[in-house]
Amino acid sequence: MKLIKSLFIAVLLWTGVSLSTVAAQGGMSVYSGISAAFSQDLNITPSGFGHYGYFVGADFRLHSGDLYFAGGGRYYFTSLIAEESASFFRNTETYRYISARFGFGFNIKHFGYNTRLRSKLFGVFNFAGTAPDNMIDTPGYQRLNDSSGGVVTGLGMDIGAVTLDLEYQFGLINAFQDQQDSKFNVMSFAVGLFF
Repeated sequence: MKLIKSLFIAVLLWTGVSLSTVAAQGGMSVYSGISAAFSQDLNITPSGFGHYGYFVGADFRLHSGDLYFAGGGRYYFTSLIAEESASFFRNTETYRYISARFGFGFNIKHFGYNTRLRSKLFGVFNFAGTAPDNMIDTPGYQRLNDSSGGVVTGLGMDIGAVTLDLEYQFGLINAFQDQQDSKFNVMSFAVGLFF
């Protein structure tokens, strides 16, 4: 599994860099950030609780004016067991997964030569990685699906080489086997460098 993850990340980075080079425009952003996830199923995320964590990732952009194709990936470290306090970097039961994201981005407003406000619409597939030994203590919630997913939108700001992104992922594919409303909605904030 580690070999597959490493190959996936290497191919993703190579694709982003080579496509950006071929297009002679666009580029790549490398970033990290924090996330807060909430399931639509109250057995997974009780009221007032959340699944908090952090991530690292890379996205590429292929420009064609103010509308461009974009994609990338993230590696998440998050709590599978819902927590009452927002502890982004210290989780008792850490769940790790890879997120592949592809879609379109667009510039909303330019503020000078290298500063712009932008948005995006991505399809996202999350591939299960390592899950904690202690799953949710409710019958029927012991098996994760191999993948889940949804759609992402958000706002971003490029200020020179610095990128800031605030995103919302709406879950469309269930995370737990045989549980109808086990989709996750994820809010995230990232800071990175664009080159």
